[in-house]
Order: sequence, then structure tokens, then C-alpha cells
Amino acid sequence: FIFHEGNFHFQNILFKIISRFKLYVFGFFKIDISKKDREILRKSDAQIIVVNHSSYLDCCVVDLLIPDTKYIASEFISKMPLFKQFLKTKCIFLGNDFKSGNITEKIQRELDKGTRIVFFSSGVCSRPEFVLKLRNGAFVPKLKILSVHVNYYDKFWVMGEQDMNAHIINTMSSFRNKVSARV
Repeated sequence: FIFHEGNFHFQNILFKIISRFKLYVFGFFKIDISKKDREILRKSDAQIIVVNHSSYLDCCVVDLLIPDTKYIASEFISKMPLFKQFLKTKCIFLGNDFKSGNITEKIQRELDKGTRIVFFSSGVCSRPEFVLKLRNGAFVPKLKILSVHVNYYDKFWVMGEQDMNAHIINTMSSFRNKVSARV
């Protein structure tokens, strides 16, 4: 009963707690972010939030900084047993077939409700030093966009699902890790 549309505020609190725990387990004890950037996040009325994507922990960082968001996510995540129920109200899943419906219409319905939506700029994990060219078709005209850059200060970054295990092992092998966010 927790994971349905009516409990979105409670879910945001729950996701924030889970995100804090996951980051702590991976050695990220705090997110370095300036007071100025925190204030921008707090005051921003942008519904579209664009974030670089270099780690499987990016969602945890964003959930702590901007908890009232939904994510555009790959449909393969919706098929993972532990995530299916848990993320169905937190994500708008991109389908690889035409049966899943028009993603632009799904996004527009959420925006009409006032939902804030996170797009990972490249759509896949990539090098953290730069943002890849944005994909076409996901943006709605005349809406404010807030850009957030997450930096993990390490040399290891993820390039697709094949690196997930190595990424987890590398990150957990260091007791203290650094992460920062810049708006």
C-alpha cells in the first residue's frame, strides 16, 4: 500500500532514508554542496532537472538533494525483482517497444500534475568530467531546466551495465569516498 500514487510524499521520505543508508554503506558520509547551490535547489521551481550520470549511486545523491522528483529510467530496471514494486511510482520507464505508449505524453501528464522530473543527460552512465550530448525528444518547450553536476572524485566510472559489479566492488573497497554536487 505504500507504493501507490497517493503516498508520494511518504515515499519521498522513505527514498531519502534509503538513499542516505546506501550512500553511507558505500562510504559517502556527506554530499559536498555549497550554501549557494543548496539555496538554488531549495528555491528553484524548475520541473525539469538534468543530471550527469557516472555512477549507479546518482539517484541516491539526487534523492537527498531533491527528494520530490520522478526519474526517467530504462525499462530494464522495471523488470528487476527488487526494484519493480519499489520504483513504479518513482520512475517513468522508457519502453523499447510501442506497446509502452508515448513517453512524451507520459512526461507531459506528470508535468501537468506539477511533478519534477530528473533526466540523466546522456541516458547511460558516462565519464563524469563532461556531459554527453542530450538526446532528442524528451524536453517540453518553455519549461525551466535546472542542471546538476555530480562528481565522485575517483578515477573509476561506469560505462554501462557490464561494469556494475566492478563499480560496486571498487566503491565499497574504499572506506571514505567523496561526492559533491554543483548546480
